[in-house]
Amino acid sequence: MTHTQYSVFSVDITEAQAIKLRHELSLLMIPEDRVIEITTANRHNVTVMYLSKDESGKGEVKRKESTSHCSDFEVM
Repeated sequence: MTHTQYSVFSVDITEAQAIKLRHELSLLMIPEDRVIEITTANRHNVTVMYLSKDESGKGEVKRKESTSHCSDFEVM
């Protein structure tokens, strides 16, 4: 087990607001930061994205989808 949680925020926002929030995160994040974005329309349709910053620390955050929550196990 790995502790990954420091702060948790839950909010209902529009897609436009989510894009704006990602942009604002891009301005604040440094390469060592780890952010996990979880979006859901309902409990059966969950999307998990990892947000990360380039080593240079410049530009928008990169988003990488995680599907580990879709299976019964994960090989590490």
